[in-house]
Amino acid sequence: MKQHRLLFLFISFSACALTLTPAHADAKGTSGGRLLIDAPSARAAALGEAFTAATDDVSGGAYNPASLASLTDSQASMLYQKGIVDDTSAHFLFGRPSARGGWGLSAAYYNAGTINLIDDLGQQRSVNAQTDMALAATFARNFGSARAGMSLKYISSTIVETDKATAYAADFGGQIPLSERITAGAALQNIGTKLTYVDGGDDLARLARAGLAMKLGTRVPVGLFLDAIDDLTQKTFQGAAGVEVGVGPLALRAGYRSGLDLEALTLGAGFHLGKLALDYSFGMVDTLDNRHRVSITYRWGAAETSPTAAATIPMLAEAKR
Repeated sequence: MKQHRLLFLFISFSACALTLTPAHADAKGTSGGRLLIDAPSARAAALGEAFTAATDDVSGGAYNPASLASLTDSQASMLYQKGIVDDTSAHFLFGRPSARGGWGLSAAYYNAGTINLIDDLGQQRSVNAQTDMALAATFARNFGSARAGMSLKYISSTIVETDKATAYAADFGGQIPLSERITAGAALQNIGTKLTYVDGGDDLARLARAGLAMKLGTRVPVGLFLDAIDDLTQKTFQGAAGVEVGVGPLALRAGYRSGLDLEALTLGAGFHLGKLALDYSFGMVDTLDNRHRVSITYRWGAAETSPTAAATIPMLAEAKR
């Protein structure tokens, strides 16, 4: 019981701190490690990345490591994304429940495309503008109905095939069911070293998050996600919200995130067929282009649940341990 109280106080304090943090008009400083803040799945992207309190979804571990303690089965997810210019990115996530919680591994890759350089002799050559890679191991544990978790991360970045940098970071998070229909979560992300190149270094995008996941409706399952996100590096504050409606094996989604010039509004859908889920998201990017994401998730293991109950609104699954 004491552990439950401590986790609840942690979540409550984080939520209050985020709520009271003012929105800064101007971002200060720079942040590195773009892969650390990219959406790892189309489902999370379609919900405005309001995913701090999401449960029973392997991609939830990218926002709150405690989420992996809620997994009811083993899951693997893969996302490939074509950027708005010539860049591409990919994410792979794996999560598995254990007797006391859950654990997972993830890998992410980003390629900014090629650019042409001219050397001192006037010769032109094509080089890769930037290549980033991020690896993470996540461990989570149940403490009664509450959950706590930690992720350890390694980040590598190479610019124009010559300037290299590495960094190390950690995430910490907790979740607790407030009722049968409401789950609360809080997390600190990317607490670690700078991504330092030869000519300087960038702080990682350190984030403090607090959120709620709620189940609305009875006959038609509806999930509501709310997040408050404080970017401690850029000195900015954002709110995020997402809604998900289940119609048989189909899930319809919409999300909004404040403070963004690109992709503030997102839409998406998911289709669940047995153990396989195909998710799609569409981000509004105004005059430039629209960003499309597609991800595939496969579930396996002893826990067998219906697509509507488990896959469409997984954040409301009761911890069975």
